[in-house]
Amino acid sequence: MGLEVRWTEKAEFTFDHIVSFIENNWGKNSSEKFINKTAKLLLSISVHPFLFPESGIDNVRKAVITRQTSLFYEVHADRIMLVFFGDNRQDPLFS
Repeated sequence: MGLEVRWTEKAEFTFDHIVSFIENNWGKNSSEKFINKTAKLLLSISVHPFLFPESGIDNVRKAVITRQTSLFYEVHADRIMLVFFGDNRQDPLFS
C-alpha cells in the first residue's frame, strides 16, 4: 500500500473539466477510459511517488496521462497532493 492521495480543489476542477470535455467530444466510453487510466496512474504514484520527473515548477512532478493531458502533483512525507491536471499543449506555469 502506498501514500494517501489527496486532491486540491484545482485538481478536482481541472479533472472534471477534462472528463466533461472528453465525454462531450468523444463520448462516454472515451471519458471512462480516461478515468480508468488516471486511476491506475494514481495507484502507481501512491506506491512510487518519484516515478515521474520534476515539472519545472518547484516541488511539483509531472505525470503524462495521455498525449494531451498530464497530472501535476507534489510528494509529501505522508501523502501525495494532486495540484492540477493540465493540457500538454499549454505552458503549465500559466494554467
